[in-house]
Amino acid sequence: MNITRIALLYQIVSSAFVGIWALFFPDAFYTNFPGFGMHWIRADGAFNEHLIRDVGSLNLGLAIATTYALTSKNPAAAIASALVGVVFSVPHFLYHFQHLELLPNLFERVLNMVLLGGHVIAPVLMLKTRGES
Repeated sequence: MNITRIALLYQIVSSAFVGIWALFFPDAFYTNFPGFGMHWIRADGAFNEHLIRDVGSLNLGLAIATTYALTSKNPAAAIASALVGVVFSVPHFLYHFQHLELLPNLFERVLNMVLLGGHVIAPVLMLKTRGES
Protein backbone atom coordinates (compact mmCIF):
# COMPACT_ATOMS: atom_id res chain seq x y z
CA MET A 1 0.00 0.00 0.00
CA ASN A 2 1.51 3.34 -1.00
CA ILE A 3 1.55 6.65 0.82
CA THR A 4 -1.41 8.14 -1.07
CA ARG A 5 -3.68 5.23 -0.21
CA ILE A 6 -2.63 5.34 3.44
CA ALA A 7 -3.25 9.11 3.56
CA LEU A 8 -6.66 8.68 1.91
CA LEU A 9 -7.61 5.95 4.39
CA TYR A 10 -6.52 8.10 7.34
CA GLN A 11 -8.65 10.97 6.08
CA ILE A 12 -11.66 8.69 5.45
CA VAL A 13 -11.60 6.97 8.83
CA SER A 14 -11.05 10.09 10.91
CA SER A 15 -13.55 12.19 8.96
CA ALA A 16 -16.21 9.48 9.08
CA PHE A 17 -15.65 8.99 12.82
CA VAL A 18 -16.06 12.70 13.58
CA GLY A 19 -18.81 13.14 11.00
CA ILE A 20 -21.09 10.35 12.19
CA TRP A 21 -20.63 11.19 15.86
CA ALA A 22 -21.16 14.95 15.46
CA LEU A 23 -24.03 14.78 12.96
CA PHE A 24 -26.12 12.09 14.61
CA PHE A 25 -25.16 12.48 18.28
CA PRO A 26 -24.26 16.17 18.76
CA ASP A 27 -24.84 16.19 22.53
CA ALA A 28 -22.58 13.18 23.06
CA PHE A 29 -19.99 14.62 20.67
CA TYR A 30 -19.94 17.91 22.57
CA THR A 31 -19.71 16.20 25.95
CA ASN A 32 -17.39 13.28 25.21
CA PHE A 33 -15.20 13.89 22.13
CA PRO A 34 -12.66 12.38 21.55
CA GLY A 35 -13.62 9.75 24.12
CA PHE A 36 -11.52 7.75 26.57
CA GLY A 37 -12.33 10.22 29.37
CA MET A 38 -11.17 13.28 27.41
CA HIS A 39 -13.46 16.25 26.66
CA TRP A 40 -11.98 18.48 23.96
CA ILE A 41 -15.09 20.14 22.52
CA ARG A 42 -16.84 21.30 25.67
CA ALA A 43 -13.56 22.84 26.87
CA ASP A 44 -13.91 25.44 24.12
CA GLY A 45 -17.28 26.99 24.85
CA ALA A 46 -21.01 26.56 24.99
CA PHE A 47 -22.94 23.81 23.20
CA ASN A 48 -24.18 24.82 19.75
CA GLU A 49 -26.14 21.99 18.11
CA HIS A 50 -26.28 23.73 14.73
CA LEU A 51 -22.52 24.20 14.59
CA ILE A 52 -21.78 20.65 15.74
CA ARG A 53 -24.16 19.12 13.19
CA ASP A 54 -22.59 21.30 10.46
CA VAL A 55 -19.14 20.03 11.45
CA GLY A 56 -20.48 16.49 11.31
CA SER A 57 -22.03 16.87 7.87
CA LEU A 58 -18.92 18.58 6.49
CA ASN A 59 -16.73 15.78 7.81
CA LEU A 60 -19.02 13.17 6.30
CA GLY A 61 -18.89 15.00 2.98
CA LEU A 62 -15.10 14.95 3.13
CA ALA A 63 -15.14 11.24 3.98
CA ILE A 64 -17.41 10.49 1.00
CA ALA A 65 -15.34 12.53 -1.45
CA THR A 66 -12.17 10.93 -0.14
CA THR A 67 -13.71 7.46 -0.44
CA TYR A 68 -14.43 8.24 -4.08
CA ALA A 69 -10.82 9.35 -4.54
CA LEU A 70 -9.60 6.09 -3.03
CA THR A 71 -11.93 3.76 -4.91
CA SER A 72 -11.71 5.48 -8.29
CA LYS A 73 -7.90 5.38 -8.28
CA ASN A 74 -8.10 8.66 -10.18
CA PRO A 75 -5.11 10.89 -9.37
CA ALA A 76 -7.18 14.02 -10.06
CA ALA A 77 -9.76 12.93 -7.46
CA ALA A 78 -7.00 12.29 -4.92
CA ILE A 79 -5.50 15.72 -5.62
CA ALA A 80 -8.90 17.39 -5.22
CA SER A 81 -9.44 15.51 -1.95
CA ALA A 82 -5.99 16.58 -0.79
CA LEU A 83 -6.64 20.23 -1.59
CA VAL A 84 -9.91 20.14 0.36
CA GLY A 85 -8.05 18.41 3.18
CA VAL A 86 -5.41 21.16 3.32
CA VAL A 87 -8.00 23.96 3.26
CA PHE A 88 -9.84 22.30 6.14
CA SER A 89 -6.97 20.96 8.22
CA VAL A 90 -4.44 23.80 8.27
CA PRO A 91 -6.73 26.43 9.87
CA HIS A 92 -8.17 23.75 12.16
CA PHE A 93 -4.69 22.73 13.31
CA LEU A 94 -3.62 26.36 13.80
CA TYR A 95 -6.69 27.17 15.88
CA HIS A 96 -6.07 24.27 18.23
CA PHE A 97 -2.34 25.00 18.37
CA GLN A 98 -3.15 28.53 19.54
CA HIS A 99 -5.60 27.25 22.17
CA LEU A 100 -3.77 24.31 23.74
CA GLU A 101 -4.36 25.81 27.19
CA LEU A 102 -7.98 24.64 26.92
CA LEU A 103 -6.82 21.05 27.32
CA PRO A 104 -6.10 19.95 30.86
CA ASN A 105 -2.71 18.23 30.55
CA LEU A 106 0.38 17.70 28.42
CA PHE A 107 -0.72 14.26 27.22
CA GLU A 108 -3.96 15.59 25.75
CA ARG A 109 -2.20 18.59 24.22
CA VAL A 110 0.37 16.38 22.50
CA LEU A 111 -2.28 13.88 21.39
CA ASN A 112 -4.39 16.69 19.97
CA MET A 113 -1.46 18.05 17.96
CA VAL A 114 -0.44 14.59 16.70
CA LEU A 115 -3.95 13.71 15.53
CA LEU A 116 -4.60 17.09 13.95
CA GLY A 117 -1.09 17.13 12.51
CA GLY A 118 -1.92 13.89 10.73
CA HIS A 119 -4.75 15.74 9.02
CA VAL A 120 -2.25 18.27 7.71
CA ILE A 121 0.43 15.77 6.75
CA ALA A 122 -1.87 13.28 4.97
CA PRO A 123 -3.15 15.66 2.27
CA VAL A 124 0.28 17.25 1.85
CA LEU A 125 1.71 13.79 1.17
CA MET A 126 -1.07 13.15 -1.35
CA LEU A 127 -0.17 16.38 -3.14
CA LYS A 128 3.53 15.53 -3.06
CA THR A 129 2.86 12.17 -4.74
CA ARG A 130 0.42 13.90 -7.13
CA GLY A 131 -2.34 11.57 -6.00
CA GLU A 132 -0.75 8.50 -7.53
CA SER A 133 -2.12 5.34 -6.00
